[in-house]
This record gives sequence, C-alpha cells and structure tokens, in this order.
Amino acid sequence: MTESVEEAVRDLETTMLQLPEVNVHDLPEEGETIRRPGSGARAVPTREFAAQAFDTLRMERIRTAPSVVEEALERARSEVRELGQVAAYGFQAAIAERVDGAPAHALVLVTDGLSRAADKVELARTVLRDGVTAAGARVRREVLEGVEHLVRRVTAARLLAGYLDARSYLATEVARDWERLRGRALQRGLRISSRIRSLGTRLRSTLAALGVRPAARKPPDAGENTLASAAEFIRTLPVVYQRLFAFEPVTDPRFLAGRDDELDEVAARWRRWKTGGPGSLAVIASPGAGVTSFLNIVSARLAEEEPRGVRRILRERIREEGDLAARLAAWLGLGEVDGLDHLAVKVRESAAGSIPRHMILESAEHLHLRAPGGGLLFRRFMTFASQTESRIFWILSLTPSAWQLLRTREPAFASDLQRLPLKPLGPGELRQAIAARHLRSGLPLQYVEPRAGAVVLRTRAHRIRKRGRQQELIEKDYFERLHRASLGSVRLALFHWLHSTDFTTAEGSLLVRPLVPLRPPVDLLDLTQCFALKAILDHGSLTAGEYCEVLRTSATECAHTLRSIEESHFIAPDGDPGGEAESPGSPTRPARYRLRPLMTGAVIAHLRSRNILH
Repeated sequence: MTESVEEAVRDLETTMLQLPEVNVHDLPEEGETIRRPGSGARAVPTREFAAQAFDTLRMERIRTAPSVVEEALERARSEVRELGQVAAYGFQAAIAERVDGAPAHALVLVTDGLSRAADKVELARTVLRDGVTAAGARVRREVLEGVEHLVRRVTAARLLAGYLDARSYLATEVARDWERLRGRALQRGLRISSRIRSLGTRLRSTLAALGVRPAARKPPDAGENTLASAAEFIRTLPVVYQRLFAFEPVTDPRFLAGRDDELDEVAARWRRWKTGGPGSLAVIASPGAGVTSFLNIVSARLAEEEPRGVRRILRERIREEGDLAARLAAWLGLGEVDGLDHLAVKVRESAAGSIPRHMILESAEHLHLRAPGGGLLFRRFMTFASQTESRIFWILSLTPSAWQLLRTREPAFASDLQRLPLKPLGPGELRQAIAARHLRSGLPLQYVEPRAGAVVLRTRAHRIRKRGRQQELIEKDYFERLHRASLGSVRLALFHWLHSTDFTTAEGSLLVRPLVPLRPPVDLLDLTQCFALKAILDHGSLTAGEYCEVLRTSATECAHTLRSIEESHFIAPDGDPGGEAESPGSPTRPARYRLRPLMTGAVIAHLRSRNILH
C-alpha cells in the first residue's frame, strides 16, 4: 500500500507539471453573439494553482494514509495476542472445575473460552478490513478535495476569490472567538452554580429548623452489609469471574501488578546473601496491600533457583519459646530441640543441603504482645535469625503499626533488620491488576461516563481532538476514583470494580457503571473501639484474653468492646474471611478476632484521621 501511494503521489506531481496554461474571458452580455475571444482575457496559472491545491501537507497526508492500516494491525495484533490466554484460561479453569467436582461448569468454561476466542478472531478480521477501507477512503478524499480546490481557483474571478478568502478568514476568527466566549461562560456558570449549591447546603439546616422546608434525609448506608457479605456477592457472578476475581492471594505472577521493583529488590538481596551479605529482610506492608500475594510470587521465584525453601503464615499467637522452637524445627526438618539456642546450633552444624536455604514467615507480628514481657520472644527470635542467617535467608512480613512498636521496643534488633516497604498500588497499577484478570474472560469493556465531572471530561477530550480519546479519559477517571475509594486495599478495589460492572448487559460485552464507593460507618466508632482496632492492627489478631493483657482492664469490658465491634461488622472471629467462623464461644479454643479484609482500608484511614495511627 505504501508503494502504491508513493506511485500515486508521483503521478499527481507529473500531471501537475503537464497542465496547460488557461486563458479565462469574461462572460458576454445576454444575447450577444461571440465571434472571437474578447480582449479582456486573463491568464490563469494552473500549475501554480495545482501546486497550491496539492501542497506539501496534502501530499504528506496522502503518503501517510497507510498508517491507518498500521493502527489496525496493532489493534488486531493485540486481539490475536489475547487468543491464547483466553482459550488457555478456559481449559485450565475447566480442569480445576472437574477436579472440584463440577463438570457442568467445566463445559461452560471451555465453550465460553472458545467462543470468545472466535469472537476475537472475527474482530481482528473486521479491524483489518476497516483499516484498509479507511486508508483508501482517506486517499480518495484528499485527491477529490485537491481537485475541487483547483477547480475553484481556476474558475473563480479575482474579486470572488478574495471574497471567499475573506469569508473563510472571518468564519475562522468568529469560531475562535465563540469558542473562547463559550468556555468563559461555562466556567462562570459552574462557579455560580457551585456557589448556589454551597449556599443552599449552609441554609438547609436553618430552613429545616424554621420549618420552611423538611430536613434532608440521608440515604440508608448499605455499604456495611454489602462489604460484610462479599462472599455471597461473589457467588452471584459468572463462573469465570468467580475464578478470576476470587478474593484469594494470587499465585500467578501475571496477576501481580505494580511490584516489579520490589521483586527485583528481593532478588538483588538474595544474590548478595549468597555472596556473604546479610540474610534478614522485613517486608513492611499495610493489611490489604497484597503482601501475601507478593510473598507467594517471591517464594515461587526463589524456588526456581533454590527448591529447598519454606513458606509459612502465622495465624495464632506464640507465647512460649519452646513452642516456637518446636515449630521452626519441624519446618526445617531438624527433629526435637530444647530451645532456640539449641536449634541455632543444629542449623549451623547441619550438613550442606539438609536444611532449607530460605524461609518466608508471614505475619510475624504474632510473635509479640504489647504487654509486660511481651517482646522477649521476638527478641529471642531475632537473635536466632541473626545466628542462622549465614545458612538461611530469612524473610519476615510485618504491618507498619507492628513495626513501629517493635522498633521502639527493640531498637537494636530493628536496626539490624533490612526493610522493604510495600506501598499501596496507584491508579495505573490497579488498572493493570484488574485488566490482567479481566483479559482472560475475552469480553470487551465499556466505561459509562459519570454524571459528576462529565463536563470536564468532555472538555478535555475536545481539546485533545482525537477519535476515541474520550473513552480513555473516562476509564482513567474511573480508576482515579477507584484508587481513592480502595483506601490502599487491593481486595476492596477488586470488589468495587465487580460491584460497578453490569453483568446483565448485552452478550459479548461488559458495561462498567460509574463508581459508587461503599464505606462502612466508621464515624460511629467511639474512642475505645478505635483503640481496640488499633491493637488488632498492632498484633495481627487478638483473643479477648490477649486484649485484656494489652488494655489492662477487666475481662467483661474487653469482651463487650470486641463484641460491639464484631456486631458492627469490622472484625470477625478467625475462620472464613467473610465472617463464617468457628463458634466464638468454644470452650476449647477462644475466638481470635481479625479485621475483615474489606474493612481494613477504611479502618486505617479513620484511625489516621483521628491521630490514633501514624
């Protein structure tokens, strides 16, 4: 196509050079017989007019017409690139469904995967065909416009040509002034309307008190119940989305977004440890920031290079050194030990290749308690880790509040521990995380323009003047709102996106409605409840007895505080993250309370706003 266009440009240039000179005469009076051309002839420089009609810019636009096909090829390439992922995920999910005992779901997943892959093939073919058609239409349009311009210049009188030029100039100036005035009027209107709304908000309570107008009713906040029943909401989604957006830590590195730098940092420290560098690393991450998913991928990457490794999560508090030493010895495969000192000796004296080379221990905040003597076990563990780091590469994870407490309590040990903070994901990284999951469904997305801020989006799209740019701006605005609503929690961001998606739209596509953030009623928490939530953040989880030790008050008051927070759906007994747990009143095992995963971001933001958490 490029060669054909170049040949057409050369033919046009040759034709322009071969144009003859033209003499134009005035029209005779009506009824006058023309015997010979009059004396008032005017020579028309057709070659000059042709050069003006087919100027450099027009020729360049003709030459670049095949770029439309390049854009179509890129779109088709992206569609075809997704074919394997869509079909492969359908088969993988189907195999997993058969293993789980759901053959009907397996058939649905395979059929949907293949049909959506076929839709992408047809879409790629249509895109290519439309690209070729658009390229040809662009060339024809430019040539026809050039010819029409040439004809007008040749046949128009000098005065008419000047008039046409003046009219086009005037129209351009008027249009420019109109755009400028319309923009100013729009800005002033927005300012006036915002002032009127602000004044109405200020006077609403006064008018309601005087009986002039009824008091505004607050809509019922369904966010609490919706967030608390996230598991039930997920079960209402299509099967493929139940698997893609399951609220479980990811094990597929393609689903882990925004952590490339942190993964590279762990790999660099692993290489330095193998050459004699320090071997104790603490990953500091807020609850909900995806630390479990991050450590899953870290463990898998380390296992590719060194299969001998251990990955464990502490879900209960360990208070005695003997219990901790016994667990570590069992994980390391070293049998029975008398304590951490004995275990350290056995680690150092073990034969090469007989013990794991790296050990990842998540939720290390369960090794301390904010009570007298509650930091001794963590100090003993850090001593053990420093004694064995020449043989074992240690990776711990701690919450920021727990790290602050331990750093204040044991500054000498904290200074020897290398830190790796995991920051919350930004809007672009949340978009990448959601797109990586949705990509495997094979369905196209369309984001609905929000009513709030729609004028701003249209103005930005109009200024850019690029086709299809407004949809990109709407999507970008959606993820900026999603980032603010997620409050640093990846799981809450996924839940909000699923809650915004309309799965009842026309088959073959998904419609994402404007975001409506769901917020739990954190403003109803009193100071006692806030400090109880802070204690749970410091320790990962707490029983009523442990909370009594932290608060140093009566058991009745502690139990009442935890029960009131549980009834408000902020915490749940240990068990299912959605709140379906073991019996809290079990006589053999006391209930261990944790923050609900979808509540962590709102709780942390509220505690920071009250200067309880820093």
